[in-house]
Amino acid sequence: MSDDFIPDHTEWVWFWSYNIAAVLMLILCLVHTYKVYQDLFTPERESLSHRKTKPELTSQYKFLQYLTLCVLWLHFGDSFFFGLEMATYSWSHETCRALNNVGGWFLVIGKGCMYMFFMYRLIIAFERSTFGYNKRILIGIGWANVVFAVIVESITTYLTAKHWVYAQDVDEFPNPCFPINDSHYVGFFPITMQVWDLVMNSLSLALFLYPLRRLLAIDNVMSVQHVMKYLAIKYSILTFVAFLTTMIFWLMVHVAPNEYFLVAFDVVINSFCIMLMTAYYPDGVYYEKLCCCFLLCCKSAVDERVRDGGMNVSDDGGAEKGGRTESVEIGTTSEMNSP
Repeated sequence: MSDDFIPDHTEWVWFWSYNIAAVLMLILCLVHTYKVYQDLFTPERESLSHRKTKPELTSQYKFLQYLTLCVLWLHFGDSFFFGLEMATYSWSHETCRALNNVGGWFLVIGKGCMYMFFMYRLIIAFERSTFGYNKRILIGIGWANVVFAVIVESITTYLTAKHWVYAQDVDEFPNPCFPINDSHYVGFFPITMQVWDLVMNSLSLALFLYPLRRLLAIDNVMSVQHVMKYLAIKYSILTFVAFLTTMIFWLMVHVAPNEYFLVAFDVVINSFCIMLMTAYYPDGVYYEKLCCCFLLCCKSAVDERVRDGGMNVSDDGGAEKGGRTESVEIGTTSEMNSP
C-alpha cells in the first residue's frame, strides 16, 4: 500500500478521536461503576443521597443497574479496540482482523444491551400505570436484540476470515487499518447496523412518546400524572438524542468517509444518555441543563414540573425538593381513571 494511502492529518484525527472517546468512556464507566457499587453494596447508598426515599432493591432494579454497567463497559471496549486499530504501526494483516473483530463484538453486543436497557426502562417507568406495556413483549424484544447482535457479529466474523481485505497505511505512526470496500461482503456489517439502529431507535422513541401523547390528551391532570408526563418527556428527549446522533454519524460515513472519526463519539453520547436515565444524577444538575435546548423546543415540559413547593420530578417516580427527593407514587389504574 502506498505511503499516501491516507493523508497524514486524517490519520491523526482518527487516532485522537477514537482514543479520546476511549478515555471519556473509561471515565464514565468508572464514575457509574462507583455509583452502582454505592447503591447496591453499601447500606448508606450514598449515590442516592439526593433522594429522601430510595428505590427498593428489587431484582428488577438490580438487573437494570447491572445492565447499565454492561452497556457502558461494552462501549468502552468498542472505543478501546477501535482506537488500537487506528494506530497499528507495522502490525500484521491478522492483527488488524483480530482488532476489528474484537471491537466489532464489543460494539454490536453493546448496542443489543442498550436496546434491552430501553425496554426495561419502559417497564419500570410505566408498569404501574394505565400506560404500561405488556412486560413479556418488552422483555422479549430486549433479549431478541441481544440474540440478533450475536448472530450479526458471528456472520461478520466469518466473512472477515473468508472475504474481507484490509487496508494498511505504512508510512509512519499512526497507521490505521480497516476493511476496504472492494467486496460486497464488506457492506453486510454497516448496512445491517444502520437498518438495526434505525428500526430500534425509532421503536424505542415511539414507545416512550406514546404514553406522553395519552397524558397530553388528559384535561384535568393530577400531580401524579405530572410526574409521569415529566418522565415521559425526559426519556423521549434522551432517546431522541441517542437516535439523532447515531443517524447523523451513519450519514457522515456515507457522505464524508474521511470524517468517519465522528462515529467514535456516538457511543459516548449514547452512554451518557443512558446514565441520565438512572437515578444517580439529579435532573436539575444534569438533564435539565444539558438538554435545555430540547426543553425549550418542548416548552410544555416546563409545565410538567411539580409546582407544589417548587418540587422537581426526578427519576424512578421521585420528586426533588431542595436537593432532596420526595417519594411520588406512579399512578395506578384507579388513580389514572379518577376525575
